[in-house]
Amino acid sequence: MVFFLIAVIFSSDSFADGNNNVTSQNVVAESEKNSKPAISNSILFICSYNTDSRNTAETLEPFVKRCNEIDPSRQVIIESMECTGIKELFSLKGRMKSILGKYMFDGHCPALVVLIGREAVSTYLSLDEPIYKNIPIVVGSCSANIVSLPNDSVDIRKWQPVSKNIRSDFRDFNIVGGILMYFDIEKNLQIIHKLYPELSDFYLLTDNSLGGVTMQALVRDKMAGLANIKLHYIDGRTLSYSSMLQTIRRMSHDKALLLGTWRVDCNENFVMGNSSTQIREANPTLPVFTISGIGMNGLAIGGLLS
Repeated sequence: MVFFLIAVIFSSDSFADGNNNVTSQNVVAESEKNSKPAISNSILFICSYNTDSRNTAETLEPFVKRCNEIDPSRQVIIESMECTGIKELFSLKGRMKSILGKYMFDGHCPALVVLIGREAVSTYLSLDEPIYKNIPIVVGSCSANIVSLPNDSVDIRKWQPVSKNIRSDFRDFNIVGGILMYFDIEKNLQIIHKLYPELSDFYLLTDNSLGGVTMQALVRDKMAGLANIKLHYIDGRTLSYSSMLQTIRRMSHDKALLLGTWRVDCNENFVMGNSSTQIREANPTLPVFTISGIGMNGLAIGGLLS
């Protein structure tokens, strides 16, 4: 992971008062929506998922606490895109603009927008309007590689977007900081070839989610043009969980399974906790490696995360 510093919005003479003043979106809508100074001094936190979820709450708490320690005069506003699945993909830009529109008027906008989660980050960086590109933004809970969202004429099941890097492909946006995860496909392939030099066929497991599509785009980009390498997809956009297991069961031992993402299948059924055991039992001697960290509980032989 990499961290780059946020220093654009906090004054050097800020002080701590120990208060954790988290303002909900409802309170802001009622009490602050017409206050231009309050909006211009605020930090707008946009989450991909419901803010009541445990992971989101655990992300919010230390951030809000630290913001108040650095500068207690700044109001933290929390909004959620309420994302539930890839089926909502075509509505995400509108959802994002609706949230931003509540805090942008008469030339005023938040001092900082914090984007948490792949859906929030990918959606914001898919907006074309210059007004959004000028606002300082921070990104988190996302990998360095994302994809731009498509128009509504795309068949999501066949969609093959280009992989993009947040740090190099979005220089027209005002990205001032964040924490990103990196998936090193090249080094993982080097490790696999040292252990299994004869392998040339790789099956990438990805699910029916924006994260799955993004992982598939990254691996496709990194493997393009590599000699003696064949990439196949076990794609949750078109396969059910049982079909995925059948595909793995039929794989011969001169092939390798690459674990990318697997949470939800084509029927929008979410994976249960025993899925790693079921995958391993489907083909016990199959070489399995993780490029994302999933399967480190005994399913994967190994994998390099950076």
